[in-house]
Amino acid sequence: MSIFEAGAAFRTWAARNGLAPSVAAAQVADIAASDSYITAVTDSFSNLDTPLTRAINARRIHAVAVNEAESKILVYLNKSFNAKQTKQLPSSISGFDIEYRHGIIGQVGGLPPSGVGSPSHYLHNGRVTCGSSIGLGGGMGSGTFGALVRISGDLFGLSNNHVIGRCNYAEGGHPVLAPGNIDINPNFLRHPFTIGVYESSAPMLNGSPATVNVMGNLDASIMRIVDEGSVSAMQGMSYPTPPTISPIVDGMKVQKVGRTTGHTHGIVTGKIAGFQSVSYVVPELQQQFNVFFSEAWIVEGVGASFSDGGDSGSLVVGELASGEIAAVGLVFAGNGTITLIVPLDLVAAHFGATIETSLGV
Repeated sequence: MSIFEAGAAFRTWAARNGLAPSVAAAQVADIAASDSYITAVTDSFSNLDTPLTRAINARRIHAVAVNEAESKILVYLNKSFNAKQTKQLPSSISGFDIEYRHGIIGQVGGLPPSGVGSPSHYLHNGRVTCGSSIGLGGGMGSGTFGALVRISGDLFGLSNNHVIGRCNYAEGGHPVLAPGNIDINPNFLRHPFTIGVYESSAPMLNGSPATVNVMGNLDASIMRIVDEGSVSAMQGMSYPTPPTISPIVDGMKVQKVGRTTGHTHGIVTGKIAGFQSVSYVVPELQQQFNVFFSEAWIVEGVGASFSDGGDSGSLVVGELASGEIAAVGLVFAGNGTITLIVPLDLVAAHFGATIETSLGV
C-alpha cells in the first residue's frame, strides 16, 4: 500500500462511518477502494474504548493530506483531540505515521471579512498591483488579483474561477472591477475601474468523483487586461512576481499577498489524499454546490493565518532549495485555519501562459 492509497483509504473509511462534514463530502464513500486498505484502517480503530469512540464521533474530518517526504498522513478535524486522547488514538496505518490536526475548509463565495488594512488595494507607481481586491462587476463578493500572465503575447490577469468566472457562469467580456464591489468606498487610493474583462476558465466540474471525471479540476480563470499601464507585477508592496514557475513540494516555505490578510507566510504540509470536497455558493445565481479536487495542497500559516475569505486568487510564492523564490500556486479555499492551493504549473499549462514579472515594477 502506498502512502496515498493509505490516506485515501482513511478518507473513505471516515466517510463511510459518518465522519465527513456534509452529505456531499461523504460521496467519496462511493468510490471503489480496495477492501484490504479499508480493513487496515478499520482494524486500527476497532479496539478503542467507549469514551474515545464518542470523542471521534463528535468530530468531523475536513481533509486528509499526505506528506510523502515525511511518510506522514495528516488528518484535519473541526476540533482537536486533547493530549490523552491523542496518545490513545492509532498513530500509524500500514507503517505510515498519522497526525491529528485542527483545520477546516470553509464555504467558498459570498461576503468575505474585512481586510487587515484599508483600502483593500495596493498601488505601485500609480498602478494597481497583484494582491489587490478585484471582483466580477455586479457580483456580491471580492477576491484577489493573483498575477499577470502572457498568452501569445497578450496580457491577462489570473485569479480563481469563483472570483472572476462566477463558477463557470460568467459571460465572456464581463467587466472585472478593481477593487471588487464590496470594497468600493470613499477610502481609496485609486477610483474603481475596469481592470479587465473575463476571458475563460480552467476545468471545474461539480459532481461526485464516483460518476464524474473531476481529475482535472482547477479553480482558476483569466481576464484580459484592459490597460497595461494600469497594472503592476508587484505583489502588493512586498516583492515582484517571480519569473519562475515551480512545482509544489512538501515542507516548502511559502508566502502570498492577498486582499484580506495581506502579506503572510506559511508551510506546505502535504497534498490532498483522494478527493477534497469544497462547497461553493454563488449568491447572484442562488446556487450552492460541491466541487471535488485531487490536485490540491494544504498550507498552514506561520505566526498567523495564511489566508481567509477574500484572499482567493492570491499567488503563492515558494522558497526553492537554492534559496530563490518561484511562483507555485493559487489560493482557492480556506477560512483562517488551513488553506487549499492549486498548483500553478498545471494552471499555466492549461492556459498556455507564461508569468509576467517586470511590468510596472
